[in-house]
Amino acid sequence: MTDSAGSFEPLTWDDRFSVGVPEIDGEHQVLLGLYNDAARGFAAGCDMEKKHKLLNDLETYAFYHFGTEEALMRICRYPRANEHGDEHASFRREVAALKAEIDRGAEFETHALNFIRSWITRHIQGSDKALGAFLADVSTHWTDQRQNTVD
Repeated sequence: MTDSAGSFEPLTWDDRFSVGVPEIDGEHQVLLGLYNDAARGFAAGCDMEKKHKLLNDLETYAFYHFGTEEALMRICRYPRANEHGDEHASFRREVAALKAEIDRGAEFETHALNFIRSWITRHIQGSDKALGAFLADVSTHWTDQRQNTVD
């Protein structure tokens, strides 16, 4: 994202966003696309109704995605599930606050998009990569255990 209200730098899917879990990676690709849609719309000067729709679409999908990750963390007994879930809760609170500022007519669009872009990037490349590595390890361990019982 640049400081100019009329332009934005899209988030482009590449290996730095891959966590190695196809379901999570697929949802991350959708999330990046929704961020890009919102940023593109804001940069084009869309009206308030459209801004609300774009942010709501992004927020709704992010919450759906958080549900996927949180379910996987519970099922696999991820030891950092509480910390990871706290990050999701923090994102929810921050986005709600940013939407409220925009509703009051504040010029928070650039700030909101910068926050979302930064949070998505940092969260995927940090916490989600750690979750992906844990899930890969659990999967390998489970596969090894299963093969030992079948043999």
